[in-house]
Amino acid sequence: MATAAFRVLPFTHAVLCDAIANEYISTEILATADKIKYLSDYLLAVNAKSMIIELDYVDGDYLDDFSNYYVKCFKSYQRKCKRLHFFSMDLTAEHVSALVAEPARGEDIEKLQSAYLGFLVARPLPNAVIGRTVLKTYPSDSGRRNYPCTKPYKANLFGIELSVNSLVFQEQDNVLAACATVALWCSFHKTADIFGTAVPSPAQITSFANQVVNHARPIPSHGLNIQQICNAIRSVGLDAEVIVVNNGVPVPSLAYAHLKCGLPVILIATVEGIGLHAITLTGYSINPAAVTACEVDPKSHCIPMAGLRINEFYGHDDQIGPFCRVIVKPSTASGSKTYPVVFESSWKDQKTGKPLTLFPEMIVVPVYHKIRVTFVDVQKWLTKLDALLSVFLKGVAALEWDVHLTTVNEYKKHLRASTTSHASRNDLLLTSLPKYMWHATLRAGSADLFECMVDATDMTESAPFQFILWHNEALKQNFHQALIEPTLKAVLDATLTPRFAEILRKQTA
Repeated sequence: MATAAFRVLPFTHAVLCDAIANEYISTEILATADKIKYLSDYLLAVNAKSMIIELDYVDGDYLDDFSNYYVKCFKSYQRKCKRLHFFSMDLTAEHVSALVAEPARGEDIEKLQSAYLGFLVARPLPNAVIGRTVLKTYPSDSGRRNYPCTKPYKANLFGIELSVNSLVFQEQDNVLAACATVALWCSFHKTADIFGTAVPSPAQITSFANQVVNHARPIPSHGLNIQQICNAIRSVGLDAEVIVVNNGVPVPSLAYAHLKCGLPVILIATVEGIGLHAITLTGYSINPAAVTACEVDPKSHCIPMAGLRINEFYGHDDQIGPFCRVIVKPSTASGSKTYPVVFESSWKDQKTGKPLTLFPEMIVVPVYHKIRVTFVDVQKWLTKLDALLSVFLKGVAALEWDVHLTTVNEYKKHLRASTTSHASRNDLLLTSLPKYMWHATLRAGSADLFECMVDATDMTESAPFQFILWHNEALKQNFHQALIEPTLKAVLDATLTPRFAEILRKQTA
């Protein structure tokens, strides 16, 4: 069988560079490019052994960019791409030709699927050659690595349907997309899966973003400001939750609270000596015990939260690659500002090779418009509650609040799977609850002491605690006695607010 439509090659860094190269950029240049080296190392780490190259591939996202810009250039750019598929098994052209020529047997398809690592679209451009890319994540490492922002992607290879769980990535195109555009594009792929919203192309995102007053031309794009980022998010029917980072914002716990629900988090950071940059956080590494003493400026107070166990995030950085490590570092001062934490990634000083620091400036989360109560709102209420509970928990080590956004369906699934029996379990499974809730659990080591659900669709002023479950009866009784003590009422009302104090009295009765 003629194989002019595809090639089958063993996977190496040199072969990858040669496969991606085109008439505008050579194999030699790509071989020294940091982004290609990162991709090569990543694929080797997930055990890539061979690849199939579709030589004449039409990619919808590139075609949209092509029609918006490249087709109008004097130079004749190609409209078709190459698509590279990666496998953790050895393949030959004869093997693939046989799969195409004859009806494939079930066991052959299963072997191909189990070895499938994803694909990469190579664009025929002079730079930003890495187009739509979907790659398998690293293994979980016994639950330490978590990638909640992935989703199933399907690829049809000569009539064989293959799938991989991932989140789409692409390299920044300086003409039609700046880093924030690519960060939004990656995020919208997952928010579409959660909320059923649209997934515009990078060119469309740039166009939507520039429907606000802008003193620069939209295309070529030189970057988006925060107003344009918010406008692009609104264009797909979502709201932008924007948190300006100050020294008291627990960035790791805040990011975790959204990521665990599957919501991508856009980190806007200042790269040391370079400037502002946007990264789409897609996952996190969480450890059994705390890896840091504090996730805010030590001069600021913060309740102990799950972020203390997070040592790194995984993000789509268009200047590095997919699922790159974003390592959490302690609070640092820069100029007149103190940051709660800073980050270290693969950004390096070009002259010295020294790692550059990433200073978090803002967190942006695309959310459904009915999610009105924010993480910061919940944190304020829990801080009041923690101040009171800590009186009864003096000397108890390893206390932690695990706070994250969830849905009623996910919570009821969690209840059904729970091995801890609770008197309220059956009632809660049969109770109508808000679609979106904040789930906050107080733990001492591995033991749950207390959990509460906060209605994310309510208003924060109403102390929107939907219900509270007590897993430690002694703590519940001691807390209840304090709440009903007449001499403490004025203090409790001042500390908790009268409405919150009354909710707690009812929930402990």
